[in-house]
Amino acid sequence: KLALLGQVAASISHEVNQPLGAIRNYGENAREFLARGMTEQADQNLGHITRQADRMARIVGNLRSFVTGQGGAVKAIDLSPSVDEAVSALVSRFPLAENHLSVPSLEGVRVVAGAVRLEQVLYNLLINAWLAVRHLDRPLIQISLQPSTPERINLLVEDNGPGVPDALQEGLFEAFVGARPESEGLGLGLAIAQQFMETVGGALRLERRRHGAGACFVLELPAAAVETGLIEDGAQ
Repeated sequence: KLALLGQVAASISHEVNQPLGAIRNYGENAREFLARGMTEQADQNLGHITRQADRMARIVGNLRSFVTGQGGAVKAIDLSPSVDEAVSALVSRFPLAENHLSVPSLEGVRVVAGAVRLEQVLYNLLINAWLAVRHLDRPLIQISLQPSTPERINLLVEDNGPGVPDALQEGLFEAFVGARPESEGLGLGLAIAQQFMETVGGALRLERRRHGAGACFVLELPAAAVETGLIEDGAQ
C-alpha cells in the first residue's frame, strides 16, 4: 500500500507540474504587461491562468478516478480540439517548438475517449519529442493519422531525434523508467499515458519510424462509430 501510495503521489506531482509551469509563465508575463500598462494582454493572461487551474482540477480528478476505478466514463469526441490543446500547451512551455511542428487537419475525425486524458497523453508525447530534438539543427515533430480500420483510429507522434535506446524499449511503459535525466522527469509520463489509453479501450505503443531515425509513438483509439450508447454526456 505504501508503494502504491508513493506511485500515486508521484503521478499527481508529475501531471500537475505541467499546468503549474504554464501558470507561472502566464503570471510572470501578466506582471510585465501590467508594468507596461498593457492591461488587455494582462487580462488575457489571467484568463489563461484560470483555464490552467481548471485543467489541474480535472487532472487530479482523472487520476483519482483512475486509482479508485470510478468515474471512468468516456464519450465520442472530436480529435482536433485535444490535439490543439496539447500543441498549445507545448508551445506555451517551449515557444520555439511552434516552428518545428507538423500537424494535419483533423476536422471531422471522432474517437471514443476522455478529452482531458487524451490531451494529457498527447502533451506527454509532445514534451518527450521536443526534449529529444530541441538541440538538433533541423528538429521535427510530426503528428499524423495512420491508415487503420473503421473501428480503430491510429494517431502517430513522430520525431527525428535519436530514438529510444534499445535497452529501454522493453520496459519503456513501466513506472519510473525513462530516457531523460532525473532532473527532466520522473519516468512516469509514458506509464500514465499507457494506463489512460487502456481505460478508454485504446493502446499506446512504440514503433520503428517509417522514415529515418527517431521515435514513433502510436495512439490507437476506438473510432466514434463503435460508441455503444453507454457514454455519459460531459464525462472526461
